[in-house]
Amino acid sequence: MSSYSAVQDESLPSVFIPVSRVRAVARGLVWTVLGLGLARTVAYFVSDLRLVPSAVSNRIGDYAVLVAMVPLSVVSLVLLYRGLKWLALGMWPSRIGFVFTARGLSVRLGPFGSRVYAAGHVRVRYPFEMSDDEAARSSFEAFLPEEEQIATLVPQIVPPDGAAIRLDLMRYSGRAESDLAARLSPILSAWRAP
Repeated sequence: MSSYSAVQDESLPSVFIPVSRVRAVARGLVWTVLGLGLARTVAYFVSDLRLVPSAVSNRIGDYAVLVAMVPLSVVSLVLLYRGLKWLALGMWPSRIGFVFTARGLSVRLGPFGSRVYAAGHVRVRYPFEMSDDEAARSSFEAFLPEEEQIATLVPQIVPPDGAAIRLDLMRYSGRAESDLAARLSPILSAWRAP
């Protein structure tokens, strides 16, 4: 758990990893369709409720159905919100993605927020650099040879706020981890240098 000094080498090229807009729209559509389907189901059951006293209504049963529909409607709203956020990401008008430079990392994710991290404040560690306890909790990659880890894996990139940059890279970009590792290798090596 060492921290690394800021990189002063401005000759390193910046690397831009774009967000896969197609994946974002696909995820948005899936979440939105699920939310709309659940909302339609809730609306169907709620529309048949008779909450006023009458000879044909058992109000206790109607109130029970209404109480059961409240959590489902909340879940429906959450799914719709999540879906619309992903759709907005897919159609975001500006450039979205991850920008790695010698000075640091800029994460631009549109509706999911933007963050900037200085290279000196970000820890970059491969599984072979973790303690035995951390390696035991990690996946099988900790047992790969060091050279193979460096060549094929994106290391843990841990900023001060503890965000999961490695997972975000793979989730939003839709690229293979080995491709990301090859593209980011020069900059991450410079960040790791003492």
